[in-house]
Amino acid sequence: MTTIRALKLGEESLVEHCLLAEPASTMILRSNLARVGLHNEGRPFEGTYFGAFENDELRSVAAHYSSGALIFSPGAHATALAEAALAHGSPPLRALLGPAAVVAERRTEIGRSLLNLAPPRRFGPKN
Repeated sequence: MTTIRALKLGEESLVEHCLLAEPASTMILRSNLARVGLHNEGRPFEGTYFGAFENDELRSVAAHYSSGALIFSPGAHATALAEAALAHGSPPLRALLGPAAVVAERRTEIGRSLLNLAPPRRFGPKN
C-alpha cells in the first residue's frame, strides 16, 4: 500500500537515505535538505517536502519551494507527490525539476497550459 504525506521536522535522515539511492539525480534536493532541513518558513532553500511510502519505507520525494519550483526525486508516485504538493497551498507552480523522464511525464499529466512553463530544457549528458 502506498501512502503520500508531508514530511516533517525530524525526518531529515530518512529523506537523506532515500535521496542517496540516486545521488546524481537528487543533488538539489540533498543540498537544500543539508542546508535548511525540512524547516519551511518561505526563506531561500526552504520548501515543503512530500514522501511516497510503500510499506512504511520512503521510496520517493518531491519538494515544493517558495520560488514555485517543484523538484522530484526518481521513482514511482511522482504524480501523487505533485498533487499533494499543489493541494498543500504552496506558492504557484513555476518550474518542474528532476530526472528528465519524470519531469516530462508530470508536465504532460498536469498540463502545459495550466503550468504556463517555458519549453523544457535538458542539461547534462544526452544518453
